[in-house]
Amino acid sequence: MSYVIQIWEQPADLALSANSKAVWPMLDLLLTRSPGPNPKYIELARQLMAQYPDVRDPKGGAEVWLDGPADGSGVALVWNLGLSRCERLDEVRAVVIVRANALGLHVADEQTGKVFLAKPAASRAKTAALVDETPTEPAPLEPLPARAYIRPMGR
Repeated sequence: MSYVIQIWEQPADLALSANSKAVWPMLDLLLTRSPGPNPKYIELARQLMAQYPDVRDPKGGAEVWLDGPADGSGVALVWNLGLSRCERLDEVRAVVIVRANALGLHVADEQTGKVFLAKPAASRAKTAALVDETPTEPAPLEPLPARAYIRPMGR
């Protein structure tokens, strides 16, 4: 079974909404554009293949790429990257999201309905060195209970 995530670089002529519901119709529009190969897609593919080479397991258990090696050389504005539904799906998906965002690329995961927008270039430059080799998707923040903010005095 397949798991496809969409990766794109926002074109300058189209505003990017922070509302995730507005992203889906915009992606439909972007899917019709084919500006040519994007060097950022090629760099992302290089990074992904360095971490997850396309090693074919005769039993089919270790493949992470759905359509063979990721190369990022397509001409479409939106890169539909196919992942295999293997035991490493969550790990690979998180790495793709973090590495794509670090390159200024946005990621949409239609299966979960989540959109992962890259930070502006100035913010990325400050945090680029902090990207871990095997990142995980950050967990949503949950408020701490009130007692976590209160320290007993005089003990």
